Amino acid sequence: MPVELITSVEKQKRSKYRYNIYLNELYAFSVHEDMLVKHRLLKGEYVDAARITAIVTEDEQHKALMEALRFIGRRPRSQKEVKHKLREKGYEDETIQITVQKLIEQKAIDDEQFAALWTEHRIFSQNKGRRWVQQELQQKGLSKEHILGAMANVDEEAEYQAAYDTAKKKWSTLNGESYERTRKLVSFMLRRGYSNQIVSSIIKKLTGESVEELDF
Repeated sequence: MPVELITSVEKQKRSKYRYNIYLNELYAFSVHEDMLVKHRLLKGEYVDAARITAIVTEDEQHKALMEALRFIGRRPRSQKEVKHKLREKGYEDETIQITVQKLIEQKAIDDEQFAALWTEHRIFSQNKGRRWVQQELQQKGLSKEHILGAMANVDEEAEYQAAYDTAKKKWSTLNGESYERTRKLVSFMLRRGYSNQIVSSIIKKLTGESVEELDF
């Protein structure tokens, strides 16, 4: 198999960790610093076509992994979100699958843990109801099993208290007659994804009236 001589190795100006490789005085490809060291891509070395293909493929996978790690470094992500991000960046499906598998093995992404953390944050910090959270998790590609597991671990008393506190705060800002204020509060709570059961209970506690009897 024909081999070619590495005649120059130049650091890129825009990326201090990437290097341009020249074969027989012509630009051939670029690699990350890690690939440069791992494969001893030094001036004066010889490489053949098969080796070049393997190095470029590995470098692409390395880039995808670094991209994914930066993405999940901002906040936890689901597998679907990571795949979507890499697809947006133009990576091939095979590279994406390899990258996601590596992240799973490294425990960098974990859909079960993600579902639990997201559920707790949205219910107790963002004051959202279960239906809202379930819809979000579905959109993020979480399995039914992981969604149900996350919901099962929610402390129902704490959930109710968070919902009540949200309703009470909103109630104090509403204007109009009692009926109109109650109608607005019911609409507000339902839009936030709270169940009919929780909303009815809270309305009864706040106003002493039954939602069913108000005939909205």
